[in-house]
Amino acid sequence: MKRTIIALILFLCGSLHFPAFAEDALDIAILEYPPYEYTVNGEFHGVSVRLVEAVFQRIEQPIKLQVLPWSRALKFMKEGRIDGLIEVLVVPERLAYMDFSQIVLMEERITLFVVEDSPITFDGDLTALSQFHFGGRQDFSYGTIFDKAIADKVIKRLSIDVEFDTLLLKLCTGDIDILIGEKDTIHYASSRIKVLQNTSIKRCKNIKRLSPIIQTTSAYMAFSKVNQLTHVRDSFDEALSEMKRDGSYEKIIEAWWRESSL
Repeated sequence: MKRTIIALILFLCGSLHFPAFAEDALDIAILEYPPYEYTVNGEFHGVSVRLVEAVFQRIEQPIKLQVLPWSRALKFMKEGRIDGLIEVLVVPERLAYMDFSQIVLMEERITLFVVEDSPITFDGDLTALSQFHFGGRQDFSYGTIFDKAIADKVIKRLSIDVEFDTLLLKLCTGDIDILIGEKDTIHYASSRIKVLQNTSIKRCKNIKRLSPIIQTTSAYMAFSKVNQLTHVRDSFDEALSEMKRDGSYEKIIEAWWRESSL
């Protein structure tokens, strides 16, 4: 009888879903989104990756990083097939399946890019650019201002793609007029342009950044609600806040930019 009861208890314990504890590595996804998160020869890089790794190390929570296309990463977060996602903007529909950190991970500056000899200028008013053909990444939010311009049909022509390089190629060869992205993406884009100039059948022009920026947006660490990780999120927030107070947050950012500029 005792063996039967023990067996039943073990079976029930194995059937229940328990939140992850420190000894369980969390599956954290990134996308190819330099300078914040990206890979080089299979190794993970980026200023946000560096910060997130430091936070999880501080709370002694192991993680496993993987690269996913953005749309698939969102789907996996809904299903609980991954535990977390780095560098996410808060939009209403994501609140249904993501637990967002309450502490800002990074501030992104949403910017427009054009080819170097483009006559297009920008004074901060997107309605003045409504006749042009834009490019952006699939399922991305570029902040409330640009997202509203799309919803209100101020931006009438938008080509979307899952790959930044595809959009960059469309811009530099003239298939789109304007590419929307993050301000510091230009550092990565310049090196990719050189590759595209050597491999593209069409002539690929250099690109430039338009000023002013459209909007500064806050990006956060997000956790899958399905996997019941609010306790990890709270520990993450506490550690990230502590890093901002003790100066290690800024030191990591400064060190990353110094190393990446070499």
